[in-house]
Amino acid sequence: MISRMNFSPESAEEKRDSMSALLRRVGESAIDTLGPLDEQTVDGERLDPAVVGSMRERILPRLVTGSRQDTETKPDSIAQSLIVQRRYLDAMRDALSAERSIGAYSSGTYRQVEAMLDTFEQRFGG
Repeated sequence: MISRMNFSPESAEEKRDSMSALLRRVGESAIDTLGPLDEQTVDGERLDPAVVGSMRERILPRLVTGSRQDTETKPDSIAQSLIVQRRYLDAMRDALSAERSIGAYSSGTYRQVEAMLDTFEQRFGG
């Protein structure tokens, strides 16, 4: 039946746009789930303002868009940053699961976003 429908394959640009849209959706969902960054705590302590600034300016946009940029943070801020990054990755994985159950994107798009999350997880030491 599907072959009779004569669907045309997605172009490379459509695939890239779909992946970006899905990544943006799961990233925004993770941010919504976790709440404001400046209200996050690690072991009951509020995050260092430098970590909040770095996360807000560099890391979260990278997670949501999938782009790579090197950042430098103070050594005492690294642990906080990794914990919060892990939270966002976990929330993004949960959101991806929810999106997958809806089925609005192709299975290839879901696999690409999942692979990107895996890559971020490996880079963050997880």
